[in-house]
Amino acid sequence: RNAAFTDLLFSSGLRLREGGCLLTLEVPDAVAGHCYYEGSVAGAVAKRRERMFYASAAALHRVAGYVATTRAEAIRRARRHRRYGQMPGKLIVTKVSHGARRKLSWRDEQGRAGEAPVGAIGPDERMRLFTEAEHGLEPLWLRLTEGGTPMAYESWEKVFDAANARVAAVFAAATRQDGRRRTAIACSPHMMRHSFALYMLVALHHALDRRFGLTPEERRHFRQVYGDPWVLVRDLLGHRSKQTTRLVYLEPLSGLQVRSLLDHDEDLEVLLSRVAASSRLVID
Repeated sequence: RNAAFTDLLFSSGLRLREGGCLLTLEVPDAVAGHCYYEGSVAGAVAKRRERMFYASAAALHRVAGYVATTRAEAIRRARRHRRYGQMPGKLIVTKVSHGARRKLSWRDEQGRAGEAPVGAIGPDERMRLFTEAEHGLEPLWLRLTEGGTPMAYESWEKVFDAANARVAAVFAAATRQDGRRRTAIACSPHMMRHSFALYMLVALHHALDRRFGLTPEERRHFRQVYGDPWVLVRDLLGHRSKQTTRLVYLEPLSGLQVRSLLDHDEDLEVLLSRVAASSRLVID
């Protein structure tokens, strides 16, 4: 669960709230043989408005692995302990309408009917959505606790803190063993978003200048048609202003011109490692 969540954040650039509030039906299916797949962030969850996001096939396969194994076992555990029956305020989904604006229809515990577009359903209501599967109730909320109940998106900060503490303990133990001092690696959910922004900017420039072998004139035409890499990264992050993207999320590049970085004919991963080494906001 935790590894799948981290991979998805880094792959898509989703905010913690956006990635942490996904429903199972909002996860794109990586079945068409593409490298990236398109999904939608609900307006009631996004910072400003509904928007599209793109996630890699590898990250989506890891999410699918979580759903088929750890998540499925957590649901079985919850059913054995009758946890879902004890949860108040459940909304049992009776119909999913597919179309321009996908809608959910449900009934509450008093039998009253309700419906709303998926994009208009906020975090609190999302955590109360269930479907009736063959063996009993199942949450629509993607990430579950070990007990099988919906995991609040705010809890991810503590998950990362606990992981950092485990890593720090390993580094400290290694230092005690051989006397060599090491700096422990630490990571946060927002670091995934910073790293995604940096990766996409460098990758887009790299694609334009190296892989496509474009002439300056062809490059100008490409940017007129598809947009400047800065604008593309802004849209992927869901920012309103390109300045926010430049000044906040791509701060590691201040003092490190992308052009000078790309003047070196080196592997993209090596290039990104050099940039990551210059900032505490991102991790290699």
